[in-house]
Formats: sequence, C-alpha cells, structure tokens
Amino acid sequence: MGDLTTLLAAAREGDHGAAAAAFSMVYGELRKVARAKLRVHQPMTLLNTTSLLHECYLRFVESGRAQIADRAHFFAYAARVMRSVIVDFAREKLSERRGGG
Repeated sequence: MGDLTTLLAAAREGDHGAAAAAFSMVYGELRKVARAKLRVHQPMTLLNTTSLLHECYLRFVESGRAQIADRAHFFAYAARVMRSVIVDFAREKLSERRGGG
C-alpha cells in the first residue's frame, strides 16, 4: 500500500485510488477521532461514526485541492472536516425544526 505521505502526495495529483488507500490505512485511527468528535456533539446530531467517516472521505476526495503534507497534517485536516460535517448536519437539523428553507 505504501506509506501515508506517499499516498497523500499521489492523492494531491488526483489519484483517487491513493486517497482511498490512505483512508483505509488509517481507518482505525480515524474512527477513534470520529468517535471522540461525536461524543462531544452527540446531542445535536444523529450521525454515527461510520457515516461521519464516509462523509469525511467524500469531502476529501471531492475537494481534490487539499495540500496535505504529512500524517499530522492529514489527521488535523480530517478532524476539521469531521467537525464541519457535524456542524453542517446540526444546522440542517435546526433549520428543519424552524420550518426549513
């Protein structure tokens, strides 16, 4: 599979296979981060760990422009994306409660 930094460099060049390999390489660690994020924000979201990770992956692949240099930067970026997903989900939920639109 290669080391994470090499996979991230390939993902920056547009290799979606490298992005998938990078996520699968650190999936267990990302689950721990996602679980911690959800533990803090559980009252405002119905997301589970798996759906949060999958949304994080999709945003990572769709952005295509993330200039992630190394492992630490990758985890910081992933944590920031997870928080963004949770906030977006909570805003959508609150919007629906106020009548939507």
